[in-house]
Amino acid sequence: MSARRPASPYARALARDAGLSLEALSGSGPGGRIIARDIPAVAGEDDGDAALVGPVQETADVVILRRQIAAPRDSDALLPPLLRQIASDRVIALADLRGFEIDNADPMPGPGQDAALGLAGRGGVLNVTLTLKTRRMSLQDGARILAELADALEG
Repeated sequence: MSARRPASPYARALARDAGLSLEALSGSGPGGRIIARDIPAVAGEDDGDAALVGPVQETADVVILRRQIAAPRDSDALLPPLLRQIASDRVIALADLRGFEIDNADPMPGPGQDAALGLAGRGGVLNVTLTLKTRRMSLQDGARILAELADALEG
């Protein structure tokens, strides 16, 4: 039986989430202890100043968005089909809360999700909120997703 590699609990969790074995890592902490900043370097993330992030796995399909945006702007039927096509099987639940006069949504990513997108609006104004788990997704990736969504919505 080999000795357990010294590592912080946070580094262990990051390595586990990234599918990395602690045995393959070099620690930069005291006494060679593996710490959080050791994980991104091994996972191919060479920017030591960046947040601990993973690659973006999927973003909105702009082609589908553009096709749906061609529908009349005042169509009540536009948003739910648009979201269903963007999300396909990546969404746990999609709620239509039009009758509740909600004008803002601030969703939290669920277990196993890197981000959650909230859309709410009233009076012709659509508020969009993207909540990220910054351990898994960078703010730059989130900004890119929002820019693609805005571009698609503006046509």
